[in-house]
Amino acid sequence: MPIALTSGFAAGSGHPVGTALVAAAVPPDQRRVGIAITRAAINAGIVIGPPLGAVAVITFGEMLYKPTSPVFAAESAPEGMEGRYQSLYSGASMSGMVFSPPIAGLTFQYAPDLLWPLCCALALAAAAALALIARSPARVAVAESG
Repeated sequence: MPIALTSGFAAGSGHPVGTALVAAAVPPDQRRVGIAITRAAINAGIVIGPPLGAVAVITFGEMLYKPTSPVFAAESAPEGMEGRYQSLYSGASMSGMVFSPPIAGLTFQYAPDLLWPLCCALALAAAAALALIARSPARVAVAESG
């Protein structure tokens, strides 16, 4: 699964960027060759890159994330509610793993060009929500008192 995700991202972002760079930098009569070379290089990277790089990066990220996240949930909980916080964290974490594959599969089946822009929009929305939560007055008050 991580290889497919990385390949899709590379193809979805690499080809338009490469085409735009060629269109801007190469004379009109040589653009076909420039685009062909750019796409061949990007496709080679898509084939070689994920098995060698992406899986290693995802594995390293999970090694850092998985052991520390339940600890963070427990330490963020009020005294006596550590178990509830950890179960809510686990439920939220697992729900993403349960619901995202079928939603992504349906999106890719019926609107393949929408999949990656939608993923980007959802990631930006989540980042904005976390930034708002981190700056909320209640969160600041708890952080200052602890």
